[in-house]
Amino acid sequence: MLPSMHRPVKETRHRTLMRARAKEESLGNAVDANLYVDRSCSGCGTCRSICPGVFGALGLQSVVEREPLDKNETRAAYRAMVTCSMGAIRLRKPDPLVKEVVMHDFPTPLDPVALPGVYFLGYHNRESMGVTPYLIVRDNGEGNIMIDAPRFNGRLAQQIESLGGVRYMIVTHEGSAPHHDLWHAFFPSSERVVHRMDVTREMRGQVEAILQGKGPWRIDEDVKIVALPGYSPGSIGVLYYPSSVSSNGIEEGSKSGEGGEQNGILFSGRTLGWSARLNRLDGFAQFSGGSLRKQAASIKGLGKEDFAWILPAEGLKFHLPGGGNAETRERFLAEAAELFLARGRVGGLNV
Repeated sequence: MLPSMHRPVKETRHRTLMRARAKEESLGNAVDANLYVDRSCSGCGTCRSICPGVFGALGLQSVVEREPLDKNETRAAYRAMVTCSMGAIRLRKPDPLVKEVVMHDFPTPLDPVALPGVYFLGYHNRESMGVTPYLIVRDNGEGNIMIDAPRFNGRLAQQIESLGGVRYMIVTHEGSAPHHDLWHAFFPSSERVVHRMDVTREMRGQVEAILQGKGPWRIDEDVKIVALPGYSPGSIGVLYYPSSVSSNGIEEGSKSGEGGEQNGILFSGRTLGWSARLNRLDGFAQFSGGSLRKQAASIKGLGKEDFAWILPAEGLKFHLPGGGNAETRERFLAEAAELFLARGRVGGLNV
């Protein structure tokens, strides 16, 4: 009798992992797409904000709805893949363009006209629950500011160094910079700025600038730090006015930004961001480990500050209606605070 032509396929570790990965794949992905999202997706929506044409939502998860249309959209999709804190975005077949994206696409300018000098760093960190980190490049590279911290990556560090390095690393809330020590080791002259109430056990003895009290605090004429207690006891926000003239040193003070309300940028941490699911500003009560009432008060209090843009650690960036008009801003944020608190009560959360 002739031997069987259908020999059993040898089970290798690679094949086992590939079969396990296929089982984990989200069922909502476009069948023919090279990209796919597996079920480890946390539903943060970062990929949808980076490349909305390719990624969409299905329930609480993100999925690939279609293939990228061109190289630019493919690069954007790969930036989302590199950024994903869970590593949930995958390729069925390797693409050399991924290496090009890793080497050259981060930091990414957000909007050179509306948000001059502000970069998206990508590389969200699972340990920080996917905080969105930013870099402010000021004065031709002098005095750059990292807002929260991405997961450490040597190539990203080199690219940041080429932009002038990091002078200050501002931690907007507890747990938002788990790799602060690695970034400080690469940029040893940088100062970590944290509110005393949010200095973690791991950070003790390592923080160069500890904020005390209720503030506000000023780094330069163009950068003001404000207290935003609620999400955590020491949550803070950073107000940046790109057109201001800088000085030096961290000082207390309440002077408004010289740049005026038309171009003020608020880095809001996890206090406030645009929720795509709710289609409004929100404080993401389900993630808050602090006082919702205090967080709502902080959201409302932001109405008195001068800014037009919100760049959050959680949620999507948002441009206030009216271009930052003071009256509109106060009304809009008061309403956001009220809706945030009401949703917390309905959800049975501790306010």
